[in-house]
Order: sequence, then structure tokens, then C-alpha cells
Amino acid sequence: MRVLSAVAVAMLCCLAGCWETLSWSPDGRFLAFVNPPGSVPWRWDSLTYELEPISGLPAQRVIYLDSSERMLFFYPMKDDEDKLRVDFRDFGSGTQHQVLPETHPYLFSVSPDGKWLYYIAEQDGANRILKRSIADPEIEEEIWRTDLEIAYPHMGSPSQGLLFAAELEEGVYAIRWLREGKGEPGSPLNSTRSVALPT
Repeated sequence: MRVLSAVAVAMLCCLAGCWETLSWSPDGRFLAFVNPPGSVPWRWDSLTYELEPISGLPAQRVIYLDSSERMLFFYPMKDDEDKLRVDFRDFGSGTQHQVLPETHPYLFSVSPDGKWLYYIAEQDGANRILKRSIADPEIEEEIWRTDLEIAYPHMGSPSQGLLFAAELEEGVYAIRWLREGKGEPGSPLNSTRSVALPT
């Protein structure tokens, strides 16, 4: 059981809607968060109880990768706060670079090993699922493309593959399962609920 300091609890709980921005470091020592979304991100040390800002820019979300030093920052675009710029930062080496110039909160997923950013992008009238190397953004691969409206990707382990929502027709969607190199995605969960995907 983790016990937070009074300061950390106050910062985490003073406003609703912050829980989805929490991210624990893999070693369980640091807790990074944005409260509220759109404010400067913070990091809390569970050993020393120190609380410090980790960026001077307002962020929508922060995610720890494969170590307590490597993180992704999701910054709202100045001209459109519904769009996010994705930056990588390594606190150990001081390395930082842009991973993706533009995405939306419901169009990306980070691989469990912290090496790849999976995201959905529209090009030439088609929606594409791509994966981009976080360490080297020049390395990118298209996984699948479709004419369907798709969103909410979630990448599990290689054996689990990628889940995403596909709108089959207005108000009708399915949760589809895609494994790289395995052809067309299957559909383990179908639904006919009238819930339109965000645009």
C-alpha cells in the first residue's frame, strides 16, 4: 500500500478529473501527474516525499516509459487545445526531442515496453494505424489502413495485439483486435449501442 504525503494528496485531489493523468514510474518510486489537465506536470518522490514540477509548460498528460528517467509529455497545441504535441525526455541523459507533432487524446497508445507510440492518422481519405519509435521518430511503420472511422487504440503485449474502436455505421461500432502481420483485424466485441465516436 502506497501512502501519499498530505501535500501530494491535496494536489492530487483538489480538483476532479485528474486521475487519468497519473503515471507511476516502473520502479514504483515516482508518481507523475497533471492536476488539473492543462497545468504544469509534477513528480512526487515516494521515498523523500518531495514534490517538484518537471516541466515549465502546461501539459495534458505525462507517461513514464521503461525507467524512472524516461517520460512522454503531451502538450496542448497553442492554436487548438484539442490537439497534442508529443515530446520525449530522458532526465538521466538530458536528451529530449519531439516524437509526434500532432495527435488527439483518443488517437494514441504507448506499447508496454515503452519503445513505440501507436497512433491513428488520416491521409488521402483513409485512416491509418502507425507505430513510431519513441527513441528515433524517423523510424515509423504503417500497421493497417481502413476507410472506417477508428479511434481509442490500446496496445497490449505482442501476443495481445492492438485493440481499437471502429465505427461500422452511424451509431454502430465494434471493438476490433489487430495483431501485427496477421492480416485483417478480428472483432472480439461487437456492439450496436448508439454511441458516436468523437470527431
